[in-house]
Amino acid sequence: MKRKAIGIRSKDRLSSLPDEILVRILSFIPTKQVITSTTLLSKRYRFLWFSLSSLIFHYDGNDGRSPWFTDFIAATLMFNNSKTLDKFSIKFEFWNRRCNGITTVNAWLRYAVMKSVKELHLHLSSSQHIYSLPKSIFENNVVEILNFKGCEFDAIPNTVSWGSLKSFSATDCGGISRDTIRDIVKGSPKIVCLDIIDCHDADRGRNVDYHYEFIRC
Repeated sequence: MKRKAIGIRSKDRLSSLPDEILVRILSFIPTKQVITSTTLLSKRYRFLWFSLSSLIFHYDGNDGRSPWFTDFIAATLMFNNSKTLDKFSIKFEFWNRRCNGITTVNAWLRYAVMKSVKELHLHLSSSQHIYSLPKSIFENNVVEILNFKGCEFDAIPNTVSWGSLKSFSATDCGGISRDTIRDIVKGSPKIVCLDIIDCHDADRGRNVDYHYEFIRC
């Protein structure tokens, strides 16, 4: 009886929270888990995922090769009614041939930029760096955190404009040279931390590892 009473009180506490707080809590959970869980609850919770300000899509194994994966993300983005995004994170096995991957990932990035995302993570698992970041991603004065893995930086423009960027990380990416790092630092006046981990410098034909911490007055 005592356990049951505690469970009831916990449930009442959750129910008493405003939707804004509940959405904030749900934003820390992978999006697929949020949707599948809330749709099984009462009507009040069923559509809370529409308002998520953090969208997290992480899939391991071969899930990223399946059409349902891209369809699921497309449907989630269509129904999301948050005006802005605090976080947009995608991790999957990139396979361009089946799901028209390059066009699809470009569309996801455009969506995140349109929603004025503050924290963007794009992790692509692939045997080759076949996804090149679009030039448009290098002009964004809202994003504060950028984290890339398995991407190609060969399309980086002459001028990088990340006016609000504080943290940049690239792991196992191609097309990262000293000039690339210089352009990123030059175009990011607020940057505090820059990490380049096991990336490839095509100009010198070697891997690149850098870690910088900047002191801003």
